[in-house]
Amino acid sequence: SEGGLPIDASGEIVGARFSSPTEMARVLAEAPATSACLVRHVYRYATGHIEEDDEEALLVALARRFEGDGRRLPALVKLLVTSEAFTHATMPTL
Repeated sequence: SEGGLPIDASGEIVGARFSSPTEMARVLAEAPATSACLVRHVYRYATGHIEEDDEEALLVALARRFEGDGRRLPALVKLLVTSEAFTHATMPTL
């Protein structure tokens, strides 16, 4: 409760209803789009730029591997930092 009033923790996200924060986490964890979204944002953070069209295939491959490896964040980071796109990245010229 907050201010003496009950908090409604229910809602709907990605087409699934939930009634608690724990259920919301489960819905997000099971949503197919979650892996691709997480991979994309980790990639952006690690490379320091928004991906370009020619990087899309890498993101798809990373998301598939992430899914196949049990959706473990440490495994995703390792996949990313050992990828050719990361190890051979060049800084843009100013």
